[in-house]
Amino acid sequence: MPFELPRETPKAPDDPAPDPVRRVILDAASEAFAQQGYAATKLSVIAALASLPRSNVLYYFKTKANLYMQVLADIAPRYLQACAPFQHGDAPLEALSRTVTSMLQLFEGQPFASKVFLQELKEGGRRIPGDFLDCWASQARQNTAQIRQWVDNGKLAAVNPEHVLPSVWAMAQSCLGRGWDAPRGGAQPFDYRVASASVHRLLSGLAPG
Repeated sequence: MPFELPRETPKAPDDPAPDPVRRVILDAASEAFAQQGYAATKLSVIAALASLPRSNVLYYFKTKANLYMQVLADIAPRYLQACAPFQHGDAPLEALSRTVTSMLQLFEGQPFASKVFLQELKEGGRRIPGDFLDCWASQARQNTAQIRQWVDNGKLAAVNPEHVLPSVWAMAQSCLGRGWDAPRGGAQPFDYRVASASVHRLLSGLAPG
């Protein structure tokens, strides 16, 4: 069963300046939640990954639920930025390719947090704090309207505009899955740049005939 959060979203202590210890804890929590899931992850495991006493984790985040929420809150703006609205005058294929590149850069730079975040989205995203879901939906509507205009103007192939963004997201997310499954430290680590080039070639199929 999904865990239940308190009625009011818990908040970490005010953090007016970047705190390296807080960052270390968030990174360790992202790794633990990605590998074990929320229910199975213990604060002692997060503390061990962070090389800190468990009391330090509790000092900064109070509870495991709060720490999980902060992992989501930390990456949500970066995901929104990766899926940013297309700009007026963008060339269609360049705009779509830019979205893929931005998503892959995020996934490569923060693979653990990205896996946690995407799993949360898959489950409905109800635990992501703030107005993320509203902003994401608004951006998607804006970008889909732009895609529809490109299709109507003959700048993209005659495809259903509603299917383009989900397909782009799915292609990018599949690369995260491949990167996650690749042997860590092995002879053939997953190459996000090669994957990005492959996705861009697939996107070229949207060019008008």
